[in-house]
Formats: sequence, structure tokens, C-alpha cells
Amino acid sequence: LLQALSIKWWLLLILLSGILLHELIHGIFMAIFAKNGWRSISFGFNTHAFAPYTHCNEPLTPVDYRISLIMPALLLGEIPVLVGWITGNILFLIYGVLFVWVSAGDVAVFLMSRKIKDGMLQDHPDKIGFIHVHEANSVNH
Repeated sequence: LLQALSIKWWLLLILLSGILLHELIHGIFMAIFAKNGWRSISFGFNTHAFAPYTHCNEPLTPVDYRISLIMPALLLGEIPVLVGWITGNILFLIYGVLFVWVSAGDVAVFLMSRKIKDGMLQDHPDKIGFIHVHEANSVNH
């Protein structure tokens, strides 16, 4: 029983630290692309969705926005899946599949943004998603 309890706590620790790392990866890439760097990045917790979030307070190019969206899925999901698959390590495979699943919302927003080539994309201040900024004073939700 003690060993099973210990395993559950380790799994919880891995999950929570992975989720925090997921948000940090968003923040790192957004800060790289944002004109004001880390000053444009904020982290928080949405109590209604019971989920942490990373928010960029300035618009990014569509390519930069999509890179920032997809990097956690790639680094924490796809790469561990490939490592697990190639090496036969089931723990890497499970970890990767879990973090591909954790990234499902990011992937959905990525897919919604894929046809946008012009203007800038700004994180929506209140909802999951973005605002397409066409010109300095013109926006499309």
C-alpha cells in the first residue's frame, strides 16, 4: 500500500510539473517573439476552466503565434512519443501521449489559425483563442 501510494504521488508530481513546464514553454517562445520579451508574458490560473494559462499581452505574427502554441505539444508530447516508440520505453510513450492530450486545446487553436497569413494574432484577453488584428485599429474576433 505504501509503495502504491508513493507511485501515485510521483505520478501526480510528474503531471503537475509537466503542466507547469508546458505553460513555461509557451511563455519562453512568446517572449522570444514578443517585442517586449518577458514583460509581455503573464501566467495565471483560470478557476472556471480549472487550468493554468500563459498570456502574451502583445500581438505576434501568425507564424510566431503558431510556433508558441505548438511547441509544448512537440517538446513534451510528440518527441517523448517518438523516443518511447523507437526505444520501446513504455513510460516515455505514456508520458508523450498524456502531453499530446494535454495540448489538445492548443492544437485546436493552432488549427483555427492556420489559414491566417496576414496581420497579427493577439491572445484573447478572456477566452481561449485569439483576435486577428488586421490593422492598427481594426480587429476581427
